[in-house]
Amino acid sequence: MPKGPPSKTRVLILDPPRKWWPIHKTVLSLVPDYRYALIARYCVPPKDDGTMYSHQELSDALGWKPEEYRKNLRGAKRAYKLKIFG
Repeated sequence: MPKGPPSKTRVLILDPPRKWWPIHKTVLSLVPDYRYALIARYCVPPKDDGTMYSHQELSDALGWKPEEYRKNLRGAKRAYKLKIFG
């Protein structure tokens, strides 16, 4: 068991489910800015108080303006859907 405060929950997935791999491949095939936007939005764990990071906080972490983050996130969602559904 990892050391750390008891309030922190850690999950270790040794072998992701089979359905995970095609999603991962699709995300990795996107241009880097789109990948970063999706990862920031969907893969960053919540804050210690359980709330999600705001677009402003995520854009600051990426070094982007909030409008640039939103534009890249919209573009990434469109590109992902296009690759999945054609």
